[in-house]
Amino acid sequence: MREIAKILTDTSGKEEEALLDIGERRVRIITEDTLVRVNLLEGDFIKYRDVLPKDNKVSIIVGKNELLSAVERAAMLRSEGKNAFVRFSITDESVMVSSRADEGRGRETIEAEKKGEDLEIGFDAKFMTDALKSISDEEIEMHFNTSVSPCLIRPVAGDGFEYLILPVRLSTVSV
Repeated sequence: MREIAKILTDTSGKEEEALLDIGERRVRIITEDTLVRVNLLEGDFIKYRDVLPKDNKVSIIVGKNELLSAVERAAMLRSEGKNAFVRFSITDESVMVSSRADEGRGRETIEAEKKGEDLEIGFDAKFMTDALKSISDEEIEMHFNTSVSPCLIRPVAGDGFEYLILPVRLSTVSV
């Protein structure tokens, strides 16, 4: 729907009229110079809930905006033409977000409520920032098992979203 909204709004911000042609298994959006077709997929879909981690050795509650800002700053340090990776060092009452590149090193510590053991885990900064930017909640829960198992992000209250982010090997994120 976001992509359709982009198509229907030109660069000047002026909204364009569109014709919606709704069928049983498809929708067409027709504008003066654009046709968008959306088809209903058929078949068996992945049982994604089976992929979500059920038990977590480590859980943190952290401010989404503070974490997003720390990851974005750490992502600034990256070698030309390479992905930006960040390391989370989760201890006691904090998460240290760090990165290293040819240009230098960056470390920033933010407050967090932790349950469980200490953990070090690495992520592609783009995947982490994409998830965090799409969350409107002020605080989030992050659930971890090991440094090579996925991170599950949920709201502190309710069930408005669930994000699963795969880690990168820590050898990729040397700090």
